[in-house]
Amino acid sequence: MHSHVRLSALLARYFENNLTAIEAQEFSAYLEDPLYAEEIKELLGASFTRQSDLLEMPVTRKRRVLKNVLGASYVLQPVSRRIWFRAGLVAAILLCVLAAGLFYTPRHSGHSDDITYLNDVAPGKQGATLTLSNGTRIKLDETGNGILAEEAGVKISKSADGQVVYEIKNTDDGNPAVQVLSTARGETYQLRLPDGSVVHLNAASSLSFSSRLLQQGKRLVKLNGEGFFDVAKDKTHPFVVECKGQEVEVLGTHFNIKGYAEDQKMASTLVEGSVKVRYGNEQRLLKPGQQAINDGRRLSVSEVDVAEAIAWKEGFFRFNDAQVADVMEQLARWYNIEVKYEGKLASDGFSGKISRYKPISDVLKMLENTGLVKFKIEGRRVTVLE
Repeated sequence: MHSHVRLSALLARYFENNLTAIEAQEFSAYLEDPLYAEEIKELLGASFTRQSDLLEMPVTRKRRVLKNVLGASYVLQPVSRRIWFRAGLVAAILLCVLAAGLFYTPRHSGHSDDITYLNDVAPGKQGATLTLSNGTRIKLDETGNGILAEEAGVKISKSADGQVVYEIKNTDDGNPAVQVLSTARGETYQLRLPDGSVVHLNAASSLSFSSRLLQQGKRLVKLNGEGFFDVAKDKTHPFVVECKGQEVEVLGTHFNIKGYAEDQKMASTLVEGSVKVRYGNEQRLLKPGQQAINDGRRLSVSEVDVAEAIAWKEGFFRFNDAQVADVMEQLARWYNIEVKYEGKLASDGFSGKISRYKPISDVLKMLENTGLVKFKIEGRRVTVLE
């Protein structure tokens, strides 16, 4: 009984990366001792079940992972026979249980380091193009900090922390200048609008707006692609985002909109405050943690994992039972790659979190270790083999 309690405590501290040097030696001794193999399996199985529940892993997927990693005799139940618990298998299962990484089933006894590709592709970076109303195009990754331009009484500058900043210099309305900030595939950027609102643009996206922002009493911007909005509060001037015929109106809040041209559905996710989503004759008011899905016919609202929707802004890919085609679509935009498919795609989904700032080989290796798919890289083309 004592060993079970102690193992459980050590396992919990291991997952928290909080083991002392002495505890690490003690934990290692337990793992290498075949007498504790069955007990460790039971603890790992229970941990796996709890962690996978947090990501809503489908039961069929959970059973398959447990069966393949822990053995045929373990299917969400304690094992009835002792099995020598090799250190390599322990490491694989520990990785499997971690909620922060992908749940995976090793296809062989080796590690992801055994997977090799012909070449690699670097991740995206901070960069964008600012197009002024007179047609002048400014590549922001090639310019230094300081004043970029002045248009219609607005000073446009690039800050030291990598933002485009707008500052109104006079109150003469004149003819407001319409400007566009756009990111290419493999780029992301932030801008601070004249009202103090901050917009983060994901790859292959654009935001167009008046240099003074106000149009008929509203702060109006138009989005193509994906953007996260941190809107400055102004009760007298609503902030409106137009995207693919839909409008999202707020007074001041945090929300994310994903509406690429190729997306069959547009997703508007509220992090904080409240937003009003309008499409055609429909109008829905969102609460924090809710997402409005627009399929081109109607709006539907549901509770979602907000962390998944805004993971890109925090520097991660985060998947929750995502299909391989959806995963590759995100990788294609960020790594600026061409994706080709050969063979039948697996119907199982991927769940987990991966840094966007790793080379693509690291991401593909993690995906390959699920046992669901294989890849090859040729230049900037990634082929999905199965």
